[in-house]
Amino acid sequence: MATTESDSKPTNGKAPPVILPKQGVARVQSVLSGDTVVLLGRPTAPNQVPPAVLFTFSSVMAPRLASKANPVDEGGAFEAREWLRKLVIGKAVRFETLKQGATAGDRIYGWLFLEDTGTSTHLALECVRNGYATPKAVKYSQDGNKENDAEANGKAAAEMSPEEKYEQDLMVAYKEALEAKRGVHAAAPMVRKVKNSVDDFATLALVEACKKRGDHGKLMCVVEHVFDGSRMRCQVTSSTIPEYQYANFTLLLAGVTCPRLGNPKASPPIPSEPLCDEARQFTQLRLLQRELPLSLIGTDKSGGSAVGIVHHPKGNIAIELLKVGLARMTDWSVRMM
Repeated sequence: MATTESDSKPTNGKAPPVILPKQGVARVQSVLSGDTVVLLGRPTAPNQVPPAVLFTFSSVMAPRLASKANPVDEGGAFEAREWLRKLVIGKAVRFETLKQGATAGDRIYGWLFLEDTGTSTHLALECVRNGYATPKAVKYSQDGNKENDAEANGKAAAEMSPEEKYEQDLMVAYKEALEAKRGVHAAAPMVRKVKNSVDDFATLALVEACKKRGDHGKLMCVVEHVFDGSRMRCQVTSSTIPEYQYANFTLLLAGVTCPRLGNPKASPPIPSEPLCDEARQFTQLRLLQRELPLSLIGTDKSGGSAVGIVHHPKGNIAIELLKVGLARMTDWSVRMM
């Protein structure tokens, strides 16, 4: 199983493809879209980085978020991702696999269930019911209104396989969302206006806006990616300062620095520093895709990255990294505090 990821995804290394059991339980490390998550397994040895795998809901398709190849969200993509992220991030979910291995490519297809207070929520069905995804039977049909359930073909419910019953339930959920004009079926699904620091705005301008106009000097942000234990990419979600909502920027934790990951593609290759994987995993487990208030107090020497403090309800991540020996203090950023 892959042990690192880029933009919250497992990387494609030389390891053999992941094969999950038919059923099991795993923790959600991150949510990539309304229909795809990264599941985190258990490490196979002490001090080993836990393995991760892409898991996509079977037979549905959610709108895609902006990427380097496509800089604009599909309509409703961010709302779909946020609905699922808020529901499952960091939680244990039950999975059932339907397709994996060579025919599934870089991911596993199946069903995810959130068990909460005695109830079991079928996440794919709820995603479609809320209008955050569309059954592929509809997406790829020519008339856009394809009936793809076993009952429509004359098969009694008792004779259906679980997969056939699922396809039928998807269509019922889809029609409910369509009639209610939910999510992607709304007249004008939301599309973010994404901005990137350095390219679209000066990082220092964001820092000054946070100090002067933030909520008690803070901005709500989602930690979208962890580069190393003390460096991460964040996105502003707060509408307190409208011109910076959905702005992406790099954050350096004030007062500390962690071992850096190497760059094997550099010439010559740059090796990773000792304990870099452990520091990165420590921060990922606690901050990745959490929505938290940040205080921005300055920038680095280049002006490209913000320096700040993450206000987590369980404490200061910088201090916790120091306690476990995964970071060292940095005088230049300590003086900003």
